[in-house]
Amino acid sequence: MNTGYEKYLKAVEMLEFVDSTESADSKVKAVLGTLASRLHDREAKMLIEHLPEPLNYEKLVGHQATITDITTEQFIRDIQQQFRLDEDEAILLIDTVLGVAKEDIDEETLREIENSLPDDWSRLIKEA
Repeated sequence: MNTGYEKYLKAVEMLEFVDSTESADSKVKAVLGTLASRLHDREAKMLIEHLPEPLNYEKLVGHQATITDITTEQFIRDIQQQFRLDEDEAILLIDTVLGVAKEDIDEETLREIENSLPDDWSRLIKEA
């Protein structure tokens, strides 16, 4: 396994509601896939080029034809439903995954990604 990706898995596995590496893997991909799908193609590619394999464009965005125009509240609700989490757990999961991803993204790219998003998404990234 790619050691760059292992830090994502380890961070998520440390959350008390995550019980396996497979569970952590699906959660990381769901969070980053939703974020990438919310971005315009150019910014999605900028984001993904900073992420380790297996977090590639095809895995995270490939099947999305258009931008997923959802609010952060819908995003949190979707993560809650998909993984049967409460709201606090969903927010903690999102913050954890985005926090690790921000370590891999340079300031300029991060700023460009934040600027391309609506305020609620930009705030979600900044606060992670």
